[in-house]
Amino acid sequence: MEQLSKSVISRPIRMFHAAIRALIKFQSKYCLHILNVQPKAKTNVIYAVNHSCKDDFPLTCAAVGRHMYVLVGRQHLRLIDRIGFCLNGVIYVDRKDKANRKTAISKMKSLLGKGYNLCIYPEGTWNLAASKPMLPLYWGIITIAGEAKVPIVPVIMEYRGEDCYVKFGLPMYIRENDDKKDKINELTDSMATMKWEIWEMFPVVSRGSIDKDEWTREVKRRLEEYPWLDYEYEKSCVLKI
Repeated sequence: MEQLSKSVISRPIRMFHAAIRALIKFQSKYCLHILNVQPKAKTNVIYAVNHSCKDDFPLTCAAVGRHMYVLVGRQHLRLIDRIGFCLNGVIYVDRKDKANRKTAISKMKSLLGKGYNLCIYPEGTWNLAASKPMLPLYWGIITIAGEAKVPIVPVIMEYRGEDCYVKFGLPMYIRENDDKKDKINELTDSMATMKWEIWEMFPVVSRGSIDKDEWTREVKRRLEEYPWLDYEYEKSCVLKI
């Protein structure tokens, strides 16, 4: 496997990545809190990140601190976002087209073979469920990691007010004879556990003091921040199990 290095990543991409990290400090309303040290890997990796709002990718870039191509589901996007993704490096995928998903997987394996990192949001859409730590994960990430022989590094992002808390999990390796269902369940459990660990950082409140409409307002706020998103279509992309 070719090692990821400055010689692999083009200078314009490195400059863009440095610029986006700097701009986040001035444009994002969220204060980033990285809760643990990112695990070191001897090769390039796939970052598996939970997904819940428009700020996920730029904040993932800031937390990870390494360049990575990103897998993006075909949807309505702002022009500035399309430009940003193209400058960074993006693989678009039609989540409802089996042939297109295979093409995207082939492109990702090619990039991994050249030593690049990938960022994948395996839930496939925003998780705005009130009580589900993780939506069902798409299995493609297991296939890609196994065939490319690179580890998956789980990353959890949790938003509270104007703070974003980030936690890294241990790298997961996919062996040739591993059962894909077992591995996707392992990844799901790892990411859900990490989210619970972040939730446990905050004070326990009594059921009677919980504002039942608070999460409804939060969902409305996130959707209003990005009116380009067709949320009804996004909900139809949740994996059925």
